[in-house]
Amino acid sequence: MKVAIIGLGVAGSGILKELINHQSTERITKIDIYEPNEKLGHGFPYQSDHKDVQMNSYAQDLSLHTSKQDDFLDWLQENYPERNFCASDFVSRSIFGQYLVDRLKPFLSDERINHFQTKAIDMMPLNREHNAAWNELDKPLQYVIQDEQDKWSDAYDAVFFAFGHAPYADHYQLSGHKNYIHDPYPIEKKLGQIDDTKRIGIIGSGLTGLDTMYFLLKNYKWVHPVTFYIRQHPFTTVKSKRYEGNIQLTISEKWLADQKKTYNGQIPLKVIKKQLFSDLKANSVNWIRLIDLYGKGSVFQVEKSLKENDPELARLQRYLGQLTPLLPELNMALNPLERKAFWEKEKKTFEHFRSQMPENRIQFILDKMEQGQARIIKGLDSITSNQDSFKIVTDKMEMYPADVLINAAGFEKKLVSAGNQDDLIKNLYKREIIIQDGIEDIQVSWPSCQVLSKRFGQMDRVYLLGNWIFQTQFGNNNAKLNNKQGQASAKHFMDSL
Repeated sequence: MKVAIIGLGVAGSGILKELINHQSTERITKIDIYEPNEKLGHGFPYQSDHKDVQMNSYAQDLSLHTSKQDDFLDWLQENYPERNFCASDFVSRSIFGQYLVDRLKPFLSDERINHFQTKAIDMMPLNREHNAAWNELDKPLQYVIQDEQDKWSDAYDAVFFAFGHAPYADHYQLSGHKNYIHDPYPIEKKLGQIDDTKRIGIIGSGLTGLDTMYFLLKNYKWVHPVTFYIRQHPFTTVKSKRYEGNIQLTISEKWLADQKKTYNGQIPLKVIKKQLFSDLKANSVNWIRLIDLYGKGSVFQVEKSLKENDPELARLQRYLGQLTPLLPELNMALNPLERKAFWEKEKKTFEHFRSQMPENRIQFILDKMEQGQARIIKGLDSITSNQDSFKIVTDKMEMYPADVLINAAGFEKKLVSAGNQDDLIKNLYKREIIIQDGIEDIQVSWPSCQVLSKRFGQMDRVYLLGNWIFQTQFGNNNAKLNNKQGQASAKHFMDSL
């Protein structure tokens, strides 16, 4: 069996480890890795970058070792003894990336592994005669990969797509403008040489926007205030001091299995919500109160959170952290109508509390706003440009000039638009190998994460992982979940041999 892995970040590492560790590993004769980075294991989010680009989770929550909870803390002590990192520290993404690379190294000595330091840009299914396959009647299939030098590979029996997140969205059609930075990462490279006399705008104030603003304010002295341009309220919730008491979580894999038996495979949303609210009550968490106090993400609410350090919010955040590994199964236990209702009506508020901002970063930014070095302009409606600058217009027809705009407006999850930036997505879509899951994301089976194709049906032994399947693997903006799913998908493949 010959296997290709497209992208070797967190999910790809999980795939590789399982292929090598599985009891049937001798069935695998070749593992080709298509990854443009020289180093394997860190992927895009944890590449080498400035120390100010930090993780959003505590160091004690970042171990990827399945049976050693303090593996990352032990690694920190071994590699950075002079830094005296503690469990509640926020380390840089680069340091976490080094950890990922180090923990993968022992597996890379396997002689079956070949690393092609290039991007994959296409995949073509082949029939039994090794000609291009047309539809599901041509199964069983093999697959060939085209790299960015237009070279086609030999045939593979299985392909794992683990190429990470979608490209950034260009909501205002600014790509190509010389003063527009479409993707701010790596931040040190992209933002390290900006003229500090320029008027700087950041489109969006999510976690990417916070990384960008924090770096700019810490490393420059600006003539003009750096500006967040946003549509509505700017922030999520502040990551409170970690709650160290006991948390009651009655939802478990066993609870899910029992409920599926009771309700014939699909759990009603009202049953899940009843259990959630029962847990919250047992943990002395008033969901309605917290939404009222912190649910909008306004500057006032964030300042209130920083000042009061609400223990109830801390308990909720700890509960949500413990619940996160179960989110994919909870999501896929719903029937499609109720899943759609949750995503349209309740997911935004749920994610507002689950996606949290490190206290030190948001406090620093608010202090700079108080000093007049940063500001927020709400009601973003449109952006126009001329040769050298931009004009931002709000829904109240207020106009603001900018010399440089930095995009932090989230990912482009519509396949046609994403294909304009990503050749692999474009070609997989044109071949009808991938199809849209609702209005965004890519359809896969669950829990194996095999690609569902309009032309070929379920793509046997073709797996797709990462941010592109967020509507299936809900909650996977999380290194542990992605690594775990990589292992699970690889195990599914290996068990089938």
